[in-house]
Amino acid sequence: MAINWMDNFNIYGTDAGRAARLLNGVYADTTRSDLQADPDATATGQVMRKFGGGLGGDLRFVIPMVRTTIGALGRFWFSNLPTSPGDTECPTLFSFRDTNNIIHIQVTLDPSGNIIVNRQDGAGKVQLGITATPVLVANAWKHVEAKVFLDVAVGTVQIKVEGITVLTVAATRTTNNVGGAILSCQNVAQQSCQDAAGPIMYLKDYIIWDSTGAFNNDFMGSCQVLKIIPDADVALNWAPSAGVTGFNLINEVTPDDDGSYISAFAQLPVPTNGALSATAGGALGAVTYFVRSTFVNATGETLGATETSLAVGANNVLNVAAPPAPPSGATGWNVYVSTGAGTETKQNGGVPISLASAWVEPTTGLVAGAALPGANTTGIPAAYKCSLSDLPITVTSVRGVMPIHRSRKTDGGDGNIQTGLISAASTGLGANRPITTAYTYWWDVFDADPNGSIAWTRLSVNALNLQLNRTV
Repeated sequence: MAINWMDNFNIYGTDAGRAARLLNGVYADTTRSDLQADPDATATGQVMRKFGGGLGGDLRFVIPMVRTTIGALGRFWFSNLPTSPGDTECPTLFSFRDTNNIIHIQVTLDPSGNIIVNRQDGAGKVQLGITATPVLVANAWKHVEAKVFLDVAVGTVQIKVEGITVLTVAATRTTNNVGGAILSCQNVAQQSCQDAAGPIMYLKDYIIWDSTGAFNNDFMGSCQVLKIIPDADVALNWAPSAGVTGFNLINEVTPDDDGSYISAFAQLPVPTNGALSATAGGALGAVTYFVRSTFVNATGETLGATETSLAVGANNVLNVAAPPAPPSGATGWNVYVSTGAGTETKQNGGVPISLASAWVEPTTGLVAGAALPGANTTGIPAAYKCSLSDLPITVTSVRGVMPIHRSRKTDGGDGNIQTGLISAASTGLGANRPITTAYTYWWDVFDADPNGSIAWTRLSVNALNLQLNRTV
C-alpha cells in the first residue's frame, strides 16, 4: 500500500447525522469537527471544519499498519491567522502519532503565517524548524504536504506548500522520548486550537500515504480528490436502504453528496429451518422431540444450538432450527434428535435405533450433513456491476482509485463484501470485508491499473467498471 486514505468529505451526506457517520469505521476521533459548504464563494462542495474550544479537538485517522515513513497532504483554509502563539490559538495541520496516540511530530501554524515543526517530548515540545518566511494566509486555500521519517537520531521532516519545499528538518530525533512512545506512526490527526476565539480551520482534498509499494510512495504534489459515481442504480437483488439511489465510491472515485450518500446491502437471509419428516415406512409419533444442531467446517463442529423441544407438525414434519451463525468455511449442518431431553443423537444419514426408520434427511432449508445450500451458495446475489461517470476533462493524470462503501446486513451470522475494479480484461479485487448488522465503511486503494499494473490514466479510469461481490 502507498495511498492509505483519500477524502473530499462529500461522502457523509448533508443531513443531521453526517458527523456521526464519520465515526462509522473511518475516523477514530472527530471532536470539534463538522462538515459544511466550502468557505470559498467561488467553489462548491462540502469540506471539513475544525474549530476550537476547551482542549481543542481532533480529526484523527488510523492507518492500516504502523509505518516509519508517512506523508499527509491536504488543502487548508483559515478564517484568520492566530493572534498569539502557542496551542491556545494556533491550530495543528498535521499531527503524527504512534499506536498509543502519543504525538511524535506536530506541524502547526503561527500568527505570522509560518509553518512550525515541533517534536513532542512528553508533556512539552521542542521546535525543530520554522519556515523562513510566512507561507500561509487567511481566507485562501493552500495545498500543504508533510513527510515524516521517524528515527531516534537521523529522522527528517519535510514540508511543501503548493508543491514547493518550504522547510526541511534533517538528521535529528523525530520521535517522542517518553517511555510509552513507539518508533512508528499509525495515527495522523488535525487538531483545532484550544481557544474558541482562535481561527477556524477548513480541510479538503485530504490524502495519507506511506513509503511502501511502487506507486504514490513519496511526495505527490498538489492533488485533488474528485468523485465519480456509478451511472446505474442498485440491481441484481442488492437491497438498498431507504432513500439510497446508487452505489457510492470515493476518490478519483467518490459518491453523491445529495443525501443519498451511501449504499447499504441487505444480506439474503441464511435459511433458518430444515425439516425432518416421516417416510412411508413409519411415522414420527405423537410425542415431543428434543432437537439441537451444529454447523460443521474443516476443523470440526460448532457448539450446538440451544436444545429445543418441538411437537410434530402437520404432515409428520418436525422443523429444526439452525445454529445461530455459520462459522467461516462451513460445509455442513448436523442435526441431533431424541425423545428425551439431553440425549440427542446425530441424524447424519444414519438412523438411530430408538427412532426406527421414521427419519429422513431434511428436504428443505439446510440439509443435515450435506453442503450448505440457500444463501450460502446459490442464494448469493450475482455480482453488482456498473460503469462509472467520467472524470472532468481538466484531469490530466490520476494517482489512484479508492472505492468505498458503507454497508451492513439485516441478519446475524457471517457476511462479507468484496470490491472489484474491472479494467479492460483484468479485474483488481479488494480485500474480502466482513459486514455485520451495524453500518461500517470499507474501502480499498488501487494505486495501479489492474490491467497491466501500470499507472492510471484519465482514459483508463473513464473506462472502469465497478464490481461488488456479496460473499459468505
